[in-house]
Amino acid sequence: MAHTPIAVYTDYDELDIAPGIAMLEEHGWDVRVLGTRDHQVIIEAAQDATALMVGYATVDAAMIDALPQVQILSLLSMGFDNVDLEHAARRGVWVTNVPGAATREVAEHTLALALNLGRRVHRFHAGVRRGEWRLNAAPTPMNLAGTTCSVIGFGRIGREFARLAAPVFREVLVFDPFVDALSPDDEARGIRLVGFEEALRGGEIVSLHMPLTPETDKLLAADQLALLPHGAQLINVSRGELLDEPALLRALDSGQLGGAALDVLTVEPPSQDSSLVHHENVIVTPHIGFLSERTALEYPLVQACNAIALLETGRPLNPVNEPHPPR
Repeated sequence: MAHTPIAVYTDYDELDIAPGIAMLEEHGWDVRVLGTRDHQVIIEAAQDATALMVGYATVDAAMIDALPQVQILSLLSMGFDNVDLEHAARRGVWVTNVPGAATREVAEHTLALALNLGRRVHRFHAGVRRGEWRLNAAPTPMNLAGTTCSVIGFGRIGREFARLAAPVFREVLVFDPFVDALSPDDEARGIRLVGFEEALRGGEIVSLHMPLTPETDKLLAADQLALLPHGAQLINVSRGELLDEPALLRALDSGQLGGAALDVLTVEPPSQDSSLVHHENVIVTPHIGFLSERTALEYPLVQACNAIALLETGRPLNPVNEPHPPR
């Protein structure tokens, strides 16, 4: 008699994973839902698991070693920096993600944050709530048509944001260490490829779209923030660790930065007394750049499909590693 595959969900925040569970069960899987990032709880509950369905829980080498039956770590995100990919590959464990499903959503969210920062919407709104119906209740809005926007990282999301931003801003500068040239279409839009320092020095609004790797950890620290034009606005929708948050706070307090919009933080959720969250020149959204009515359904379905495809075809749909030898 064939062994019934078992899927164990770790964490999933507030996303409705019911569509994914239903799909797994329709394909003959048993499903357990934990709702935790606690390593010990996960290890104890997933000893016989075929698939670990992971949100933002950290899956390190020790956890991988402690779950000998797991064949796949199926992530509920595009990012995969919470998993030890190399160790998973050595142990024969597939790691999959949800690539490209929310490219447009994250780009749109970035544009919304850029417009909010540039037009000081959050500051004027706060003033109205205080009873201040005045032109000077907040710093004077930027002239966006005369403003340069820099995009750090020109992958799917960075490119989509740059294309949305090009008609809005005077100029869009992009930097990506893996991009040697822009397409004729992007050049026709007025997007210009530059070096890292030029992108920082020229960007009155700067948006980060890099993955988190050892090379990009603290990509923008004090020295890099000092290169930005005085009063520049900074957006991060990628990973909190791209920014040195204490240095960011100092730059905001000194006026070197005029504002920041963050959809991601180093610690999520932040503490109740977080200085960044309560700073008057900072907008924080709860890691929802990917979210829409469409992606709320698509993410859990793609996560489930990766696990199903592995058992039915021998390979998941969206692998981010190549296990050897496979289990």
